[in-house]
Amino acid sequence: MECETISSYIYIDDFLDDDSFQILAKAAKEADIKPAVTFNSEIQSGKDIFSNEDSPKAIQDTVDILSHPKFVQQLSTLTGIDNIRPLTEFKSDFLPFKYFHQMSDGGHLGSHVDHSTVGVDNVHVLNCIFYITDKWDSDWGGDSLFFSKFGFKEKARVAYKPNRLVIFLHTSQSFHGVSKLRGNRYKRSTIYMDYNLDKNKLKNLKNQARNNGSKFTPKFWMHQTTFIPGSFKSFHRLKVYLKYLVKRVLRTY
Repeated sequence: MECETISSYIYIDDFLDDDSFQILAKAAKEADIKPAVTFNSEIQSGKDIFSNEDSPKAIQDTVDILSHPKFVQQLSTLTGIDNIRPLTEFKSDFLPFKYFHQMSDGGHLGSHVDHSTVGVDNVHVLNCIFYITDKWDSDWGGDSLFFSKFGFKEKARVAYKPNRLVIFLHTSQSFHGVSKLRGNRYKRSTIYMDYNLDKNKLKNLKNQARNNGSKFTPKFWMHQTTFIPGSFKSFHRLKVYLKYLVKRVLRTY
């Protein structure tokens, strides 16, 4: 297992042993199931999300690894954020509770920041994205992109690589997305997991950043998943983004 840090982003290569990864990749490639949700718009396209009940057992087994107490403790040790809880500990029909995602040729995911909370008191503080397609050409795109705090300027990217786990701090300013896919022979398959912290413990997280001399101050406020509007004709998305900006000023935790 190899680990590299990029600012507030970390990726771990060879996350699973080879045999386990090949079983997972084969199950994802051969999955013949109907998506629970499909996205095709100017801000996200070619993307399918599958229900947990329909997902292959190998997907469920990997979700169990990413939510296992030992792995969660390792995440806490790695990030210094204690008392985090994986999404699996909460019950909801909310879209992020579906973990298996795929993206087809021509697909992309625009700059966005995820939901800020699960319920009212559990603040979304970490994301994991696991790359599970076993063969991938760098010319096919599909990189994870990370943007500036207002979501417009690309600041970093992590290339899609088989058996790579991407972990990143998720604050209310953590805009991210996926670069456009071009000519990929196989679908871009991923497993998603996020982790949450009781809002009363956010002060400890902020103090930790300050004590470590970090120039980055984690900021959180209540908001829904918010995309950078593809155009000013996208009135609904523009309204959501403007609402997000207002809350940025008025409602920080």
